[in-house]
Amino acid sequence: MTCVGILSTQFLFVRYVNSWIDTREVQSEKANLTILFEKYVPPCLDIMKVRFKKITPIAEIAHIQMLCYLLEVCTKERLLL
Repeated sequence: MTCVGILSTQFLFVRYVNSWIDTREVQSEKANLTILFEKYVPPCLDIMKVRFKKITPIAEIAHIQMLCYLLEVCTKERLLL
């Protein structure tokens, strides 16, 4: 049963990221974001589980949502400058 929970969490994370990347307009940006998310996000989530002490528990999907939001804001700010 635990394995199913892990798989569904990972599936939710991948679905959310893919849907967010699909909203991007530039094709090269989509490709780069896909590569970077696949390479860096899963190891970072694993490290957060093991190395860091949580004061307030936050679901993994909340971390992913915040990362997507911050990236979106950063890319919009870049366009405004």
